[in-house]
Amino acid sequence: MQYVRRSADTRTRLLLLAHLAAVLIDGASGPAIADERTINAVGHGVEPCKAWLDARKNGYSAGYGDWLMGYLTGVNLWGPTSRRDLLRNQNAQEMIEWIDKYCAVFPNELIESAARQLILDLGRRAKESETSSKPPN
Repeated sequence: MQYVRRSADTRTRLLLLAHLAAVLIDGASGPAIADERTINAVGHGVEPCKAWLDARKNGYSAGYGDWLMGYLTGVNLWGPTSRRDLLRNQNAQEMIEWIDKYCAVFPNELIESAARQLILDLGRRAKESETSSKPPN
């Protein structure tokens, strides 16, 4: 895979556009994140978790982290998140470490699958935070 360095703004826009295109092509029907159906992903997401772990161990993980942040941002902006900001108050390093732990347990899973599981976890946390911040009736 050839890596062309672009500004973070351009790279983020491209990743978001790619995700949006995938959602639009797929029809955007129903809660796509929770479905266990075939979807198309591009970039590092189609590699197994073992590749993520190897890259992290060998210090070549910037592209993987960029892919993850772009994927999460795309889902947060255009995915079925029940109008919750899944990334509010989240730390990029902690999300990368979440993927580290997931991939250590499931090294043969795709990185995209790990990212979907993280999204489900972030959604659960956002819902809990929303519920705990509401005043009692």
